[in-house]
Amino acid sequence: MRFQSCFLVLYYVSLTLASQPPIQYDEAWLSINSSVLFTTSIFYINTQCYKCPYVYWGEAPGGSVTTLVVNTTFGTRLKFQRTLPNGIPETYCEIQENFKENGDYWLHLNYTSYTSEECDVLLINDPLPAEMPILYVFAGLLAITILIKVTGYYYRILTGRNARVSLLHHRVDTERTHCCTPHWCTTTRCPCWSDYSDENGWVELGTYKKRTRTQSANITDPGQRSRRDLQVSQIKTVTKSEPDTYGALEMDIRPPLYTEENEEEKPRKERLKSLDTFRGLSLVIMVFVNYGGGGYWFFDHPPWNGLTVADLVFPWFVFIMGTAMNFSIRGMLRRGKSKLRIFYKILKRSFLLFAIGIILNTNWGPVDLHFIRIPGVLQRFSLTYLVVGLMELACARKTDSHQESCFAPVRDIVLYLHEWIFALSILIAYVMISEFVPVPGCPTGYVGAGGLSEGGAYYNCTGGTQLYIDRMVLGSDHIYNNPTPKRIYQTTTAHDPEGILGTLTSIFLCFLGVQSGRIIITYPKHSSRIIRWIIWAIITGGIGSLLCKGSQNDGWVPLNKNLWSVSFILVTASFAFIVLSFFYVIIDILHFWDGDPFIYPGMNSIVVYVCHDVFYRFFPVNWQIESPQHWQLLLKAVWDTAIWVVLAYILFRKKIFVAL
Repeated sequence: MRFQSCFLVLYYVSLTLASQPPIQYDEAWLSINSSVLFTTSIFYINTQCYKCPYVYWGEAPGGSVTTLVVNTTFGTRLKFQRTLPNGIPETYCEIQENFKENGDYWLHLNYTSYTSEECDVLLINDPLPAEMPILYVFAGLLAITILIKVTGYYYRILTGRNARVSLLHHRVDTERTHCCTPHWCTTTRCPCWSDYSDENGWVELGTYKKRTRTQSANITDPGQRSRRDLQVSQIKTVTKSEPDTYGALEMDIRPPLYTEENEEEKPRKERLKSLDTFRGLSLVIMVFVNYGGGGYWFFDHPPWNGLTVADLVFPWFVFIMGTAMNFSIRGMLRRGKSKLRIFYKILKRSFLLFAIGIILNTNWGPVDLHFIRIPGVLQRFSLTYLVVGLMELACARKTDSHQESCFAPVRDIVLYLHEWIFALSILIAYVMISEFVPVPGCPTGYVGAGGLSEGGAYYNCTGGTQLYIDRMVLGSDHIYNNPTPKRIYQTTTAHDPEGILGTLTSIFLCFLGVQSGRIIITYPKHSSRIIRWIIWAIITGGIGSLLCKGSQNDGWVPLNKNLWSVSFILVTASFAFIVLSFFYVIIDILHFWDGDPFIYPGMNSIVVYVCHDVFYRFFPVNWQIESPQHWQLLLKAVWDTAIWVVLAYILFRKKIFVAL
C-alpha cells in the first residue's frame, strides 16, 4: 500500500512538473490533486492580516490537478468549500501552513478527506532555508574585514619601521655634520656613526628614548593628567563645522617637564566615538533596507502592527539627534554665541532639512506639483529638530550645578522639570487627539489598518485620526499613496507614515535622546552614565511592553511604525539606550573597537543619505536582475551599501565633513 501511494505521488508529480508556473523568491508551489467529482472553491488568508476574512483564490475542478503559487513570507490559512445542490456552501477542510521557499507541496482532496474533514499537506522536495544566504554573506564580510585588518596592521608596522629608521639616519647625519669637525673632535667626543651601530651594523634604536603622546582626556573620562605626562603646548583647535565634524589638532610635543601650570591645565575633550558609530550603524542599516534588504521580510516594514529591523533605524536617528543636541547648543552658548544667533541657526537647519526632503520626494520621476508628496523622513527630522532645539535653547544651562544638593543623583531630571512637563504635554496631546477626535465615517479612536481588517467594516479608515488630519491639512494627493498595508490588507486609501500627528511622538523620542546626552554632560563617571542609561532602557522598554502587552495585535497600544505609537517610540528608545551603552563600553571605555566602518558614514550622515537616494537608479548602484533570488538581492544590497560606506571613508581621509 505504501509503495502504491509513493507511485501515485511520483506519477502526478511527473504530470505536473511541465505545467508548474514559474516562481520567484518568497514563493512555493501548492499542487491540489482533487479526486472527488465536485468542484472545490479555495479561499485563503494571510496570518499577518489581523481580523481579516477569507479571500477567494480560485477553484480546483474534480478529477484534476491544480497548481497554485503560494507566498512563503508569512503563514497562510486555506479553506476548501463545495457548493451543495441547494446552493449552500459547505466547508470540509481548513489548514494553516508556513510554506518554505521553493517548496513543492501537494494536497490530496478525496472522499476520505471530505468525510473526515482533514487534509494533509505533503512536501516532496527538500528546499534550503531561505535565510542561508545571510550566513554566507556574513561569513564573507567577516573574512574581508579580517583580511583588511591584517593587511592594515602589517602595513602600519612596515611604514612605521621605515619611518623610524629614516628619522634615525637623518639625526645621525645631522649630528655628524654639526659636531664631527676638527675643532669638536679635539675638544669633545664625537657622536659619529660608530656610536650608533653595533658590531653587526644594526642601528641601536634604544639610543633615543621613545616619545609618547599625552593621553588626552576624553569626553567620556574627564580627569587630570599625571606628572609623568608630556608638556603639551601650542594647541590649536580647528573646527570646520559643528556638531558633525572632528576638530583638527596641532601639537608641539616637548620633553617631560612638570609645572604647576600643567597640573591646572584642563584636558582636551574628544568626540564621542560611540555616538558617531551608533549613527553610522543606523544609517548603514537604513541604506541597506532602502536598497531592498535582500528581499527578506524582517528587513522590511511590517504590514501594520509589529516591529522589524527596518523599523528601528528611523527612531534611532531621532534619538541620536537629541543626544547630540546637548553638545551643540551648550557648546555654542559656552563659546559666547548669542541666543538670537543660535535661534537663527536652528531655523536655518530646520528649513534646509525640510527643503532637501521635498527635493528628494521628487527624485522618482517627472514632478507634478498637484501630486507632490510633502511629508518625508527629512521633513520629520526638520520639525522635530525645530521644536526640541528651541526648547533646549530656552532652557539650556551653560554649566552643571547643584552637585552637592540632596537631589544631585537626579539633577539631570530635577533641574529640567519644565522641559519634562512640556515633553509629556506633547505626548498627552498625541494620545488625546488619537483617541478622542471624531473622524467622519470611522469609529472614534480607531487605529487599525482599514481595508480587510475588521471584516472590511472600516475599509477607508486606515490610521484613523492620523489619516484624517493629513487629509484635512495636506490633502490626499500630497501624502504617501503606497502604504505598507496595501498588499495584505488590500487597502485603497493613502496613508503617510511620516504624517503630521506622528511628529508629536517623534518630539518626545528626541527628548529622550536629549536626556541620554544630558547624562553624559552631567555625570563624569563611566558607571554613573551606564547605570542611568540601563535604568532608562528598563523604564521605557517596560512601559512600552506593558502598553502592547508583549503582543503584536492584542495590546492596548500595539507597536506601530506607521502611527509612531507611544509603545513604538518607547520600545525603540529602550533599544537605543542599550545600543548606546554597549558601544560606549567597547569603544570609549575599553577601546576594543574604533567603530569602523560605521563611524565614517556616521560623521557624514547627510551626504550618505542624500547620495543613496539621488543615485538610487544609476549604475553601479542599480541594475536589472532577471528572476532574482534572495542571494542575488542580498549581494546587491550589500554592494550598494558598501559604495556609500567607501565614499564616507574617502571623505573622512580627506577631512571633508558636511553639516547643515
